[in-house]
Amino acid sequence: MTGHKLVPPVPEYCVYCDRPVERSEENLVMLGFSASGARPSLYAHPECPAPRKRPAG
Repeated sequence: MTGHKLVPPVPEYCVYCDRPVERSEENLVMLGFSASGARPSLYAHPECPAPRKRPAG
């Protein structure tokens, strides 16, 4: 394997708290649907609460 480097996987980050999160089915919030990466899968910690919507203004 000359000329090829093994690159470690890029960590996913929780969509709620921005801490690293493991890529697993239980942590999956939304499954991406574009092979181009235009809409990646999103992950979150099970214990992180969903963000509350703030009133506009």
